[in-house]
Amino acid sequence: ADVGAGSPLRLCYAGRAADMKGPFDWLEALAKLRDAGAPFTATWWGDGPLLEAMQRQVKALSLAAQVELKGFVSDRTALLNAMKSAHLFLFCHKTPESPRCLIEALVCGTPIVGYASAYARDLVATHGGGRFVDVDDIQGLADLLLTLHRDRTALQAEIGRAARAGVRFDEKTIYRERANLI
Repeated sequence: ADVGAGSPLRLCYAGRAADMKGPFDWLEALAKLRDAGAPFTATWWGDGPLLEAMQRQVKALSLAAQVELKGFVSDRTALLNAMKSAHLFLFCHKTPESPRCLIEALVCGTPIVGYASAYARDLVATHGGGRFVDVDDIQGLADLLLTLHRDRTALQAEIGRAARAGVRFDEKTIYRERANLI
């Protein structure tokens, strides 16, 4: 209902502020989204070696009104509640990996939107719940966010698909599935 009412997009990410997570691409895509006129808030949950540089970049891009960098948060319930209330989980992973945060987002019913990988595509292959662009395509990512901002019916549908995709990821099932792949 919140999405359908046209509220500003609520975006989040949970992970280390490190090169492989693409934090500067994340911020640049958000600056492009803001420049396109889309209202949003975005929160990065997690600490790391680039957090201070990210804080400087938030200021340099004049994103302080939209972006909050939480740093390390030990309250897992608060983090999961934030993920549940977000409209999109925005990620810019630059290296092939199997990040748990994408599964956690889907379990929270939050669509995953970001850089394509075989892993991310596999997570949503059956039910949907994610949209992707090529790695390093910052403009494409901003355009995708803008499209979802403008098409609230599509965004609502993507949220429903993410919730369906997340149902299969109880801890026992997902780790068995991943272990079998290895």
